[in-house]
Amino acid sequence: MKKALWLLLAAVPVVLVACGGSDDDKQTAQVDYLALPGDAKLDTRSVDYKCENGRKFTVQYLNKGDNSLAVVPVSDNLTLVFSNVISASGAKYAAGQYIWW
Repeated sequence: MKKALWLLLAAVPVVLVACGGSDDDKQTAQVDYLALPGDAKLDTRSVDYKCENGRKFTVQYLNKGDNSLAVVPVSDNLTLVFSNVISASGAKYAAGQYIWW
């Protein structure tokens, strides 16, 4: 069985801004790559969010076949790749101790 590996995050810039810091704390990080098996087409989507305190941040959603990921800035210094987990709505993601709905 032939397995194709696809490049999911080729130099994807991730804004490291969560609801807590100041605009002066904005930083950018790059993820080199993340490969997943399969022939399905990669679907990417960036969604901008705004907190009650006015802070803005962007979450990048990556879907390929049965794999669904979300790249979420959880603080000014930490961005994690969340994996989709089983839930009634199908929109729940987890990364270690963190949950993203």
